[in-house]
Amino acid sequence: MLSWWTMIPKLVSSLFILFIALISSAVSIEAKEWRGIVPLQSTRKDVERRFNECARTTGRCSFTLGNEEVLIVFSGQLQEGLAECSVRMLAEVVLAVDVTYKKPISLRNFQIDKKRFKKFDPSTPRGMGFVGYIDDISGLVIRSYRGEIDQIVYIATRGDRKRCSSYYDDPRSFATVFIELCCPSFNLNCPQDSPQAGERITFSVSTTEKEPGFQWEITEGRIVSGQWTSSIIVDTAGLEGKTVTATIELSVGHQSHTNAQSCSVKIQPKRPN
Repeated sequence: MLSWWTMIPKLVSSLFILFIALISSAVSIEAKEWRGIVPLQSTRKDVERRFNECARTTGRCSFTLGNEEVLIVFSGQLQEGLAECSVRMLAEVVLAVDVTYKKPISLRNFQIDKKRFKKFDPSTPRGMGFVGYIDDISGLVIRSYRGEIDQIVYIATRGDRKRCSSYYDDPRSFATVFIELCCPSFNLNCPQDSPQAGERITFSVSTTEKEPGFQWEITEGRIVSGQWTSSIIVDTAGLEGKTVTATIELSVGHQSHTNAQSCSVKIQPKRPN
């Protein structure tokens, strides 16, 4: 039968292993800090002391620090009726630190633990080339574009967010980017010479848009070829003295954002041989 004296080393060893496991667990759910500022732990006074900023603002504060455009949101921004938030009545607590990089940093140089971070598409509409990464446990949201990080948002840990659940309702939304698709840009090229009746003339369009849709209309003559492409050939037989106006409508994207341009050319009588 083992005595207590022989069991003590094993007991101490087991307690040491348990202690290490607890420490590791605590570290794994520790809030990510930005330059010593931790959401739901740091206050406006902490920001003032560290950076000499945010002394005379309410709700939120923005300033530039090197390559970083910083936006800090404080609990004072919350309004009555928004939802219950236990930090609302306290001294202004940091809710989030939103850092946008003037010069994006390489995603390759930023160590992302794929076991901790989950990928998502932060753009509206989707599929615009942005990739988001979120460590939901420690409260870190990253937005990248074509391999470069342009935004990192520090929020509260998952365990702490219940203190202000309404504000942290959708952690991924902190990296959302809305893309306003507008009219595609292009140049419409008309014939430069004075064409004679019976000649075939060309209207063309140049654009940097990828995979645009083309639709042509003409007021006179007949489109011989090129409809739905970037260039059309028009037959001017019998159009002496008339003006041919070509209109191109360019569309881009699933929502068919369009732009139209027109140009005209007057057809000269056919010269006698």
